[in-house]
Amino acid sequence: MKKNIFYSPIFALFFVLISVFSGCASVPSDSSYIEKKQPEKKLQYDDWKYMGFGHQIPLWVEPAINGNIAKVKKAVEELSDAEILVLSARGVNIDQAEEALQELEIPENYTVYDSFWVRQSSSSDKPYIAVAIYKEDVK
Repeated sequence: MKKNIFYSPIFALFFVLISVFSGCASVPSDSSYIEKKQPEKKLQYDDWKYMGFGHQIPLWVEPAINGNIAKVKKAVEELSDAEILVLSARGVNIDQAEEALQELEIPENYTVYDSFWVRQSSSSDKPYIAVAIYKEDVK
């Protein structure tokens, strides 16, 4: 009985060592094997609101940053017939960009429809951009 208990860990260790040293036969061991890598695509934005939760950048953000109101209206169907105002501001961090956006003068008959922030990967001076869509109140 003691021999069976003693030998079972040895056999288990033997099988583990065999599997470790057997290696993978599908990858050549010589230097002629070169792994093919595709070049990484440089993203325009490397951080954004809710990125950590797996959310993507809304379709309206990039046209809004570029000031293209027609594309913003096309991206958000609800705004297609509305009168909108798109504003953006930059900052060295998120708080500064959003604060600069809030300091911009907005007509009284407009309310915030949606807002977002992104960090532009190529910009070093003020990489954070806060952008907001303001929709005219219909009376």
